[in-house]
Amino acid sequence: MKKVILSILMVHLGLISNGQTLTQKTVDRIDHFIQSAVEDFNIPAVSVGIIENGRLSYIISKGEVRRNSGVFVNEKTGYQIASLSKSFTGIIAKSLDKEGVINLETPVSQYLSEELSQEQLGSFSSVSLRDVLQHRAGLLNDGASLPPTPNGMAMIGGYTLKGFLKDLTSLKPDEEKIGKFNYSNFGYALTGYIVSKVTGKTYEELLKEYVTGPYDMSFTTSELEKVRNKLATPYHVHKRNAETRPWEMGMAIPAGGILSNVEDLSKLLIAEMKAFNSYKKTGEITPLVLTADMKPLNEIMNYGYGFFESKNAYDNTITQLGHGGDVDGFASFFEFYPDQNLGLVMLTSSGGTWFNDLKGDVEKLMLGIPVKESIKLSKSILKRYVGKYDFGKGQMMTIFRRGEYLMSYMGRSNPARLYAESETKFFYKGMDSSYEFEIDKKGKVKKTIYTQGKKEFFPEKVK
Repeated sequence: MKKVILSILMVHLGLISNGQTLTQKTVDRIDHFIQSAVEDFNIPAVSVGIIENGRLSYIISKGEVRRNSGVFVNEKTGYQIASLSKSFTGIIAKSLDKEGVINLETPVSQYLSEELSQEQLGSFSSVSLRDVLQHRAGLLNDGASLPPTPNGMAMIGGYTLKGFLKDLTSLKPDEEKIGKFNYSNFGYALTGYIVSKVTGKTYEELLKEYVTGPYDMSFTTSELEKVRNKLATPYHVHKRNAETRPWEMGMAIPAGGILSNVEDLSKLLIAEMKAFNSYKKTGEITPLVLTADMKPLNEIMNYGYGFFESKNAYDNTITQLGHGGDVDGFASFFEFYPDQNLGLVMLTSSGGTWFNDLKGDVEKLMLGIPVKESIKLSKSILKRYVGKYDFGKGQMMTIFRRGEYLMSYMGRSNPARLYAESETKFFYKGMDSSYEFEIDKKGKVKKTIYTQGKKEFFPEKVK
């Protein structure tokens, strides 16, 4: 692999004493894990900002704006933030609700009387704008008229108004899914359409009025052409040396098309942390408090308005709030931990599983949770474990090799990477789960122990 060119900026801007702070040793370890990920997965660029006690304390940037350009990324380098854009749309909608311009409790049908048929108006009468924002409106994930996006390739041409209206006027909410969490990019495109229709303003104008203007986010925009030449070049999620391009999202911008950088996102995250802390003390709900009204997804996770609230997978005493996004060429994380007064912004120009795993490592180091180091194994050793593992009750885990790592998936889930702790022990970085294998004299799997939290399972290798 070619030598990775690095640009590292680590600035300590001073601390106040009412929250957790990181030691230089911890920051050095975070830098080490970021460096390792960049090298191991041939990542073109990643930019990270760490907030402590209301200040952007550390910036760690690695890689180039474009491979072999000699121009290094930094906190001002632009990236597309993908589904993190939903939280911006949530802020806009909550701001308009507070001003009385819209009402989140109002049935969506009242905002769409000109677009929908009488039959559709009846279907949408039981769905509120709040339901749409909380992914509980029974809407499909994406509209059928979206331009095709083959795996790893960008959307070109964008979701047109004509295509959006065609999808809207042929849509009926799924009654069985109303009130149940069902992630919907289309729902946020619909929200963007409604707030623009009601106010007579473009989404960009609303973004500036309620988000980028008030929080001095001078780079952030929903208009790609304003910053196209200031963005890191995105690269294919599976072919790290193949350039792609930013997604042209059109009507889907409120769901995933905003462009930003670490500097701007840190300003917004600091403001959101301050608003959330004030809410916890006084009960005052501002548009930045995106989880004051939320609904449960499962035992450890809730969803508000473009924000998840969850318990840390490794330490369920730790609460974390935020959102992430991935459009293959770009990926983002934006999260804070209120009890520790810590926040994290991460952006990259080539997303994928590695980015989720790196976020898990950085997060654990920030929170004082032990982090395992991984080792590299030969392909011949990895080959031992490739196959299918029967967990019983129709549950089958498939393990396969991708490059220098093992990957696993169950059913239709997305593959997750396994990291080697030794020749016979492997672990996931994004969840508290691991495998331990016993190998016979012929080098074949004799026994498998799968640990999830404190529970043990013994799947049988059947193929």
